[in-house]
Amino acid sequence: MDEPVYHVLLEGGKVGPYDRRTVVGMRIKKTLTSEHVLIASDGQQLTVADLVKLRPRDNSFQPNRSGSYSLVQATYSASLLGVKGPKALRLAGESADGVHCAVLASPEHVARVRQTAGAGRSRFTVIAYVLTAISRDGRHAREAVRPLIAHYLGVLHGQSILLDAGLGPDRTRPFREALDRGAAAAHLVDDALIDAVAVAGTPEHCRRQLARWAEAGLDAPIAVLPRDADVLEQIALCGEILVPAWRGVR
Repeated sequence: MDEPVYHVLLEGGKVGPYDRRTVVGMRIKKTLTSEHVLIASDGQQLTVADLVKLRPRDNSFQPNRSGSYSLVQATYSASLLGVKGPKALRLAGESADGVHCAVLASPEHVARVRQTAGAGRSRFTVIAYVLTAISRDGRHAREAVRPLIAHYLGVLHGQSILLDAGLGPDRTRPFREALDRGAAAAHLVDDALIDAVAVAGTPEHCRRQLARWAEAGLDAPIAVLPRDADVLEQIALCGEILVPAWRGVR
């Protein structure tokens, strides 16, 4: 079934059409208010507030069938918003079935999502991209994630998702400055930073890290692998080691 589209009534005219995701994004960015009137393709009129409360059609989330490397086997039909800021999380709590946390989320960020967007919700799904590298040689695995962590610390410098992990602007500014210069900054990523935002190391270390995410309330981690990783090897290790570990803590 095709995704429904809507026109927005503005100053006596119609603009659009837009799909539901676009309308919700415009509401988050305050381009639209909750009171703006929409016209569906069948002529039905509703407000933006009405639309964000509706469950989207044919929009199922199935971690075990997604294109990413999920560490769990689960099926949940849900409308998830990929948001991280305080205002957007509050809107997600009002209009969505859950939140898809961005890369460089942390157990502390997951806990904040639960406490804000998921407050008072008995069924509220929280999934997250998690930088992942597993190896019998723990040092090799941790070296592999340093460049990716350095890059995203520069991209997300100053944002609340990093503040949740205790990484304030003073801590991440060198990464932003390196990014602006086009310089490498992997050497600035210490072990504490890796453990704050990634699951990387020996099998036993990764099991302990996964347990932290589970305790924070994560429903499903989606592994983000380093660019130069042996993908087939990492998938095999995730299946052999991390999937059973996750089942054991969830």
